[in-house]
Amino acid sequence: MIGIHWGLIRIVTNALYIGMIILFPFSPVAATIMLFALIAFWSRLPGIAIATPLWVLYMLDFVDLFSMLIAINVGGVAGGLVAAFCNFIPRIAGITPPWSDVVKDTIIQPIICLFIPFVYAFVQDITVCMVIYTLLRQVGFFIAHFVYPEHGSFPQFLVIFISYTSTQTFVNFLYGKYFGSFFDGLLSSGIHFNMWLFTSATILMLMLNGMTTKRSMKYLIRLFRKRKKIKIKSKEKVSIDHSELSRLNEIKDMI
Repeated sequence: MIGIHWGLIRIVTNALYIGMIILFPFSPVAATIMLFALIAFWSRLPGIAIATPLWVLYMLDFVDLFSMLIAINVGGVAGGLVAAFCNFIPRIAGITPPWSDVVKDTIIQPIICLFIPFVYAFVQDITVCMVIYTLLRQVGFFIAHFVYPEHGSFPQFLVIFISYTSTQTFVNFLYGKYFGSFFDGLLSSGIHFNMWLFTSATILMLMLNGMTTKRSMKYLIRLFRKRKKIKIKSKEKVSIDHSELSRLNEIKDMI
């Protein structure tokens, strides 16, 4: 099953993009955070639109990486807000995962963001820090299971937990290794050094608005054609009614 609310996605995308443009002259770092939030928001969409068995799509987004990097470079509160936003808002526009998991993640990740800058100060390595961030997140889910049990029996939960943790750790390890230093540099230097990413976000926004406008036009055309058919059928019915009335009058005159 695939489901996504394109109207809401368009509103959120435009709001983030406009916010980024407004903040750009005053605070390049704040504008970069908005840009990161926009890219993270979009990276989460495949995971919230396609339900099981393609649950692995939910692990391929940049939410963990970007939240951690923002927490390290800007502050734990900023990273936590981005994590909460990118967990909660995309789910409103989709159909998966269960809301209980979303709420847990919305609580767990901001808490981790408050402490992850201290972890990075100790390890001084983005990849290692990314792995620790992921494991702490999974530990939070493990603890949350005892507060709000789900996913069947405990052995079933354990199987899901192990598979999810191993997959998410591997994905985030690759993200940290191959993209961590690059995006970390973008946050440190500000938005004026990553115009290609800004251009990519602009193209995404234009494509989304164009696609949504196209869908709206198609809907209006279908609605117009439907109303036109109804009017034609109504005229035909009125014409038939008049013909039958004329016949009845002729028969009456003959009698």
